[in-house]
Amino acid sequence: MSKEHLSQKTIYVQGMHCSACEVLLEKEFLKIEGVEYADVSLNSHSATVYFQPGTKFHFKKLNAGLRKLNYKVSDEPFDDRPKPKLFKSLTVAVLVLVLFFVFEQLQLGRFVSLDGRVSFFSAFLLGLIASVSSCAALIGGVLLSLSKHWQKKALQSHTAFHSSRIFSFFVLGGVLGAIGSAIQFEGLLLSAILVIVISIVMVILALQMLEFEFARKVRLALPKFLSSGIAEKSEKGSAAYIVGALTFFLPCGFTLIAQGAALASGSFMAGAGIMLAFAFGTLPALLVISFTSVGFGSKPHLSLAFNQVVGIILIFFAFYNINSQFNVLGLPSLSDIQLGGSRSGNVEFHSNYQASENEQVISLVARDFDYFLIGDSTFEAGKPTKLVVDNQGAYGCAVALSVFGLMDGYHFLEPGENVVDLGEPAAGSYKITCSMGMVTPAIVSFTSNPLL
Repeated sequence: MSKEHLSQKTIYVQGMHCSACEVLLEKEFLKIEGVEYADVSLNSHSATVYFQPGTKFHFKKLNAGLRKLNYKVSDEPFDDRPKPKLFKSLTVAVLVLVLFFVFEQLQLGRFVSLDGRVSFFSAFLLGLIASVSSCAALIGGVLLSLSKHWQKKALQSHTAFHSSRIFSFFVLGGVLGAIGSAIQFEGLLLSAILVIVISIVMVILALQMLEFEFARKVRLALPKFLSSGIAEKSEKGSAAYIVGALTFFLPCGFTLIAQGAALASGSFMAGAGIMLAFAFGTLPALLVISFTSVGFGSKPHLSLAFNQVVGIILIFFAFYNINSQFNVLGLPSLSDIQLGGSRSGNVEFHSNYQASENEQVISLVARDFDYFLIGDSTFEAGKPTKLVVDNQGAYGCAVALSVFGLMDGYHFLEPGENVVDLGEPAAGSYKITCSMGMVTPAIVSFTSNPLL
């Protein structure tokens, strides 16, 4: 029966946050006997339902079914609901971020070194460290972003995400071990663009959680005829399985180290074991994120405050990631702001490298989670150049050194002296940082007259 021959009614909805809510609510309205069509609008916070004459709407019963999704419906517009105090949410978010940086400053990564002979316990320990390091800004941010959309079957969705993540790390780790050095995780430009796009999506989702009206108008969704099918798979856990599996490809310094160890292992089972142990190491912190989001999301009186806290944290993580990728791409960033004098004052550089007569050398010390440029920072353009790195215990992302514009991909640093051929650089400034841009860049310049 067409809409022209049906009665219609406007139903007002409270609790909508994103485009996915439209699909979920339409499916719920279509379960009502006599309802043939339902058009839900995030912008108006209402639904227009088309139904056969004589259909009755029992709002008490309907709200009882929608309570677990944190929605409420009525035939009258809702008054603006009281919002939790932003200051309290901001305080909680700041405390979480302070804790994040405290774990970063502990520099636990120095105690873990991975190579082809790595033990599974070391890989597990590396995963534990990764879960409270800069990787949390990316993987944890993705999980936080999706938690809101999984409230209907939160336990099943989060279980699917984590189990799929562990399984994919096992299988793909085995693939890396089997084919060894045939696979290299290069392509810094592609990885940087991927992270920036993910971060922009995180910002939009965060603003929607914070209930900015202009952000709600941004549709991060497929057409409804496609998203309805995806929603059905989501209810069965299919979407969560896919997202969990794809986290293997999200660029993270610690993950790259584990993947490098799997490559060097030389066998399927060794590579699979390394990545499986690493995934289990990251699991506790990610489970905390899952349980927290499920617990708060199931309590309507707390879910608003939770959304505010998560929204604030997501915005920080997103800009943290974007700033880092600007470093990777050699673009101006907040990391360029240097306070105080030279950071290399108490750093000793050890090298036995002998430069040829027509060659210039950039001297760098890699220590902990820092790069220290030793000596000159300005060099002659068009002249053969070597980057000599004295690795004095770099860890995490700092092990994978990159110089966008002078190197293809990144260079894994071995302990001690490392020599990297930079060719004959063109004039310009270049940032020496890690594969994720988390290390404060050391900036070198090449000019036609280096004495100026």
